[in-house]
Amino acid sequence: MSGKRILIVEDDADSASILEAYLRRDGFSVGLAENGQRGIDMHRQWKPDLILLDVMLPLVSGTDVLSAVRRCSDTPVIMVTAMGDEPEKLGALRYGADDYVVKPYNPKEVVARVHAVLRRSQQNASNDRHLRYQNLLVDLDAV
Repeated sequence: MSGKRILIVEDDADSASILEAYLRRDGFSVGLAENGQRGIDMHRQWKPDLILLDVMLPLVSGTDVLSAVRRCSDTPVIMVTAMGDEPEKLGALRYGADDYVVKPYNPKEVVARVHAVLRRSQQNASNDRHLRYQNLLVDLDAV
């Protein structure tokens, strides 16, 4: 997973820098956005492989950022937020979040979740490059 781009959209500089340090140590490239609007802009320009997204953000909320991302891409999104109530979690997952982590969290667990979500998204992407009909499998990359 080395070199994969992770966008952290987080207004708390301490939380963002801790996650950034752990992700960089695991070989990820990391981009930081301190508000929701910057997160949307960076997603469009930088095209990250995964987004770690807070819910309570200045300018544009995390749920609105998630909605904007989902309108134009399938980039995996893990919500990382202090909002741990069940309706908030279920809403985020229904509207397209791939995972949800409640603060305070263990940064090692967040990195493990990043690896897991990226692994699943890569498997899904490779499955999209294969056509299957009964016992026949066509690898579109080999054609």
